[in-house]
Amino acid sequence: MKKNDLNISLAERLLRLERQLSECLSSHQSKTNCDRYLNITEAADLLCKSVHTVYGMVSRREIPHIKNGNRLLFKEADLIDWVEKGRRQTTTEMIGELKLYSKPSRS
Repeated sequence: MKKNDLNISLAERLLRLERQLSECLSSHQSKTNCDRYLNITEAADLLCKSVHTVYGMVSRREIPHIKNGNRLLFKEADLIDWVEKGRRQTTTEMIGELKLYSKPSRS
């Protein structure tokens, strides 16, 4: 095999790998960008709660959910947003916020 043939073969292989990688990445991005629906077990796993606890939260309307006939569904993005909204600030964050809103003292 000549050196020129080897370079062409490597170039073709490299192009094929680039195309495969591009397809893989675009496929992964489309899966992560779409809203994924979870059943009760998957939602409980995501929230680190028991299925029984999640059912109770649904009946008290404490958690975002979708009722489709007898099926109970949860949008993964909605659950993550709901969890993040319940995040409590650290002491450092609260002190920083207080400094922003407090009036400067007069001397």
